[in-house]
Amino acid sequence: MSRRFTEARALLGDLLDRHENGAASPIGYPDYAGFADVVAMDRFIGELRDAERHGAVRLAMGQGRVRSIAELKSLLQAAGFLRARIHRTERPWQCAVMSAVAS
Repeated sequence: MSRRFTEARALLGDLLDRHENGAASPIGYPDYAGFADVVAMDRFIGELRDAERHGAVRLAMGQGRVRSIAELKSLLQAAGFLRARIHRTERPWQCAVMSAVAS
């Protein structure tokens, strides 16, 4: 079952959750039918493009009939940007792991 979103922050949060739980390449999709209007869709895509500019995600357009479906692939090295974007701090176990890795 694919995960579909109309709020960029919810999509980014879901990708981050899945990354933190060990998913190698979490993917999320826009719920185009769920947008209230074109303005809401444009705002959603704009927020994702901003995350892409910061290296947090990669947007990929579908092929053929589903060409307008944007596929969102998480880039693992940008978890810090995603946390800041959705106003979330690292979980305590992540801080301990990062400290151990840095030592």
